[in-house]
Amino acid sequence: MSRVLYFGPAEIQLLGVFHPSTERVQRSEGILLCYPGPQEYMRIHWAMRRLAGMLSQRGFPTFRFDYHGTGDSAGDSAAGTLARWQQDIALAHEELIALGQVRQVSIVGFRLGATLAARAVNAGLAVKSLALWDPVVSGSSYLAELMAQEDLERAWSLCPGPRHATELLGHHLSESERRATKDIDLPTVTLKAAVQRLGLFHTSAHTDFDHLSSAWTAQGLDHTRRQVTEDGPPRRRGMIMANKALADLASWLEAEPT
Repeated sequence: MSRVLYFGPAEIQLLGVFHPSTERVQRSEGILLCYPGPQEYMRIHWAMRRLAGMLSQRGFPTFRFDYHGTGDSAGDSAAGTLARWQQDIALAHEELIALGQVRQVSIVGFRLGATLAARAVNAGLAVKSLALWDPVVSGSSYLAELMAQEDLERAWSLCPGPRHATELLGHHLSESERRATKDIDLPTVTLKAAVQRLGLFHTSAHTDFDHLSSAWTAQGLDHTRRQVTEDGPPRRRGMIMANKALADLASWLEAEPT
């Protein structure tokens, strides 16, 4: 049964959900799940919960959490920054080691969470496997996608009124954070010797993923790359229901490095 808790320094308490291994003998490796930015949080929430359950059933203690200023963690939305969220990943990493009593941690990150996880690894976070699921490769492309989504919602009157300079899809985004997001360039993030296994999982044939894979190859990074095609409707009411992608991720994490 999962356990809901708060962790981190008193002034920045973060909400976490710990899924212990349901196997009689648990693995010495835990899995940390990193959500996307707040604009896409609800779209992936169901899938992350399901993935956590799948992994715990395979013997992996698993931990998911809300970043500072998002979800049910402390702080208002204006307090959430890319730098703060990257630090939150490191805090969650430590919490998982303590809760799961594991020696190693692997990470699955979705969209912006994948990119922040890669940055955390680049900054020295020790992980066994790093699985990036539809990562944000280019910050400018990512912002353009979110703005196009906002325009669509305005057209359908789901987000009425004029666009605010410090908001995006109903969530705070200051000008400084907009610039920081726009500056994201994932292929320049160095991962060599920082991770034992690296995986790129994507659900579309976007050229950004070609660029990222080529950059890793040029850096001498061995990596798995898989495009996952769903065998049924992948979304329901805007939520991602990527069952095949989840199964692929869980199987890849379960396989031992060769």
